[in-house]
Amino acid sequence: MKRSLPLLFALPLFLLAIPQHLNAETWTDNTGQFQIDAEYVGVEGRSVVLRLADGSTKTVPIDRLSDASRNRAKELYEAANQNPVAAKPAMNATPKASTSADNQHDFAPAVPAVAPMPAFPENGTLQQTVDFVVAQVLAGHPEVIWYALPEDVRREVDSAEVREAMRPSVQLQVQTQKPIEDVANKVCEILIRKKQFILNTPMLKMAPPQVMQMVQPIYDPASGLIYELVQCAFHSQMAVDQSVTAYVDHYGPRIGGHLHALVQSAPPGMIEQFTSKIVVDQIDDSNGTITVPKQDGGTTVIELVAFNGRWVPKEFVTKWKEKGGTMAEGLAEQFENNQEAFQASQQQMAQATGMVSAMANQFLQPMLDATNQQEFDAALTQAVMTIGMMQNQAAPGLAPAPGARNPAFGQ
Repeated sequence: MKRSLPLLFALPLFLLAIPQHLNAETWTDNTGQFQIDAEYVGVEGRSVVLRLADGSTKTVPIDRLSDASRNRAKELYEAANQNPVAAKPAMNATPKASTSADNQHDFAPAVPAVAPMPAFPENGTLQQTVDFVVAQVLAGHPEVIWYALPEDVRREVDSAEVREAMRPSVQLQVQTQKPIEDVANKVCEILIRKKQFILNTPMLKMAPPQVMQMVQPIYDPASGLIYELVQCAFHSQMAVDQSVTAYVDHYGPRIGGHLHALVQSAPPGMIEQFTSKIVVDQIDDSNGTITVPKQDGGTTVIELVAFNGRWVPKEFVTKWKEKGGTMAEGLAEQFENNQEAFQASQQQMAQATGMVSAMANQFLQPMLDATNQQEFDAALTQAVMTIGMMQNQAAPGLAPAPGARNPAFGQ
């Protein structure tokens, strides 16, 4: 027994000394220029999730993998399907609902799980394409809009050259918008933490019963949707650090999880009433239109053309044929030519957002600090009055500098 005690103490140390990623493999991109040693984990959207040696994870678009790496991912996926208990997570396994631990903030709501998005139909009819996109958006996959673009378009936008050309303007925007991000997150925190106070405000208490019956079931998915939209809007840096595909694969299902829950909470027939008004007209094999209803009762007609296996807006295809393959040079040139005006615009915006942020925090913090309904109602009343004053006194400096353009978006 005495001889076994040292072994009992040594065993944990031995296990800790063993590399934690014995299943690490070399993954290569489709250019053959980049490779990474990592362990296959699973998938987010249409990207493979890999675990690095330091324990962090990285998402890589499946269509950016080399044939060998793509086949290996497929092999692991099929193995997982054949033996789901022993194998690693399948590429198309239904993800678990995440908890707040997966998010940046301790008040972040859990993300409802959504079924994996099927592969986008290649060379389908316009009606098949529209039906697929609508179905996937309602199922919780707004990232389907990104995958509606042809592969060569997505590949160029995801290229290191284009992302580096976007980086200066994106970084400048991220810095400028930081005060507004803080305000937006505080609003989200109030919506989530103070739910009961909000639902018991005098305004909602005086509302007809049918209003409360409609508000209560959609409150949680709506506040969750707002939270994820805020995170997506203020974390565009991910698109240049990793790729646009990784960005949409990360935030798409998160936004979509809440969107899907919101759709399920909608009154019966409401969604169908809207989607039934979408009119698809395929004129021939290469041309068609989609007529979409607007909130004001009118309609918007979008011309589409068949382009590289997808149906794409005609205006986009025209511009792509002119500038496709030269995006990086165009973005870099735009930023260089408009850098001074763009920076001046961002400085003005920074001053304005800083002022708005300071004013907003004055009435948001009391709402967050409220410990009872009376305190919350008083803070809310003060907030409404402050917002009214802000609307009557337009903040100076909100207008962009003359000639300023945002090179990241080609404006």
